Amino acid sequence: MGPPNGADFASIYTGTGFKFGNKPVSALFNGPEGIIVIALFVAGVLLLIYTTMAGISLMTTKGDPKMVASGKQRLTNGVIGFIIVFTAYWIVQIVGILLGLDGFAGSVN
Repeated sequence: MGPPNGADFASIYTGTGFKFGNKPVSALFNGPEGIIVIALFVAGVLLLIYTTMAGISLMTTKGDPKMVASGKQRLTNGVIGFIIVFTAYWIVQIVGILLGLDGFAGSVN
């Protein structure tokens, strides 16, 4: 009699990398359907929309100092958001390389 629900805990780690289903764990983060790829795409689209709205806000201020300050703050927040997303991507890449996960740039597996 096997484990409950068909779980085979011996095959979770096969010596070739951690597995999630039949795919390596790195498949969750890389590839066209990877979480990181999707999250970065969504973050990029949101950043484009946010900075465009901030630019339009700056162009339509009509010289009102409060509106100019608000537009500049929105633009600054967009740039900070981009830096956070960019840094998060590279942290994930570095951790993947250090852990030797398949599919990360420079991995030795």
